[in-house]
Amino acid sequence: MRKSLAFILWTLTLSAAPALAQEQATPVDPGLTDQSDQATGSTEDGDGDAGGMTDIALEDWRDMVRGRTVTYSIGGDIWARETYDTGSDTVWIRLADGSCMEGIWTWAAGVYCFDWTSGEFSCFRHVRADDQILVIPVLEDGTGIGTIQTVTQISDVPASCGPELTS
Repeated sequence: MRKSLAFILWTLTLSAAPALAQEQATPVDPGLTDQSDQATGSTEDGDGDAGGMTDIALEDWRDMVRGRTVTYSIGGDIWARETYDTGSDTVWIRLADGSCMEGIWTWAAGVYCFDWTSGEFSCFRHVRADDQILVIPVLEDGTGIGTIQTVTQISDVPASCGPELTS
């Protein structure tokens, strides 16, 4: 049985967030900076709109992220940076603690799932809520779990993996 990465990742300490935040990346879309990390209202599966949230269609997500790096925040702190490959559905994520994982992402019925080479598995809804992009952890059936993330930046700078460089 697959372990749910969502349960594990939400318990990680954000102690490395300040170091990760020091990495500079130029925002590609200025509308994706300085956003709140909380969502309110109900959510709905599929492409519907409930509580001011609208699911992001597969092709729209691909257009936004292919060959780019997405920065996710929780509670105002950077939680992770995730780089999407240009020619496949391969993705690399660097968590705030500096650890990295590689995986493949898929989409089905409004849910984006990530199958990590570490054996972990996690699924999310990607939604627009006003001028924000929210990433909502869900089970494979779409039931919401865990902590909502906010996309704070999409850039052309790849996420680097490994420990922080020091002088």
